[in-house]
Amino acid sequence: MNPRQDGQRDAWSLLLLKAQRAHQQAQQQLALAQSREAQLLASEQRVQAMLAEYRRRQTEALDGGQMMADTRNDRQFMAQLQRLLDQSFRATAQARRDREAQAQAVLAARAEVDKAEKLEAHARARERVWRDRVEQKAQDDLATMRFQWRTA
Repeated sequence: MNPRQDGQRDAWSLLLLKAQRAHQQAQQQLALAQSREAQLLASEQRVQAMLAEYRRRQTEALDGGQMMADTRNDRQFMAQLQRLLDQSFRATAQARRDREAQAQAVLAARAEVDKAEKLEAHARARERVWRDRVEQKAQDDLATMRFQWRTA
């Protein structure tokens, strides 16, 4: 009886296909995480630039004798910008952690693909050995029958 059934061969191929799909999906998720991190970093840099610009303008305005009400409004706006910047720092840090976790998921998925490829190759090698044994036995049986016919 054939130790390799068609279902077994299909199982190894399916296992490999599943691992490849999981790897591909992990790569896509990593790309999304990288994109999100880049967007958040760009946003963070814009807020930093805006905050720096308002600080510079406030310093110039104070030197130029700006009105007290304008100064208070600028300070309130800068405080809002600072809170936004703090939120941006936290969001960027979280996005970085998400990207790093997704990169680890890609590595794990790649390891699963490698493992599935090795299992499939091992199964195919076992199948070839079995097939070679069956062919050799058939040849041996044929040779034995021919020998018996000649001697009979």
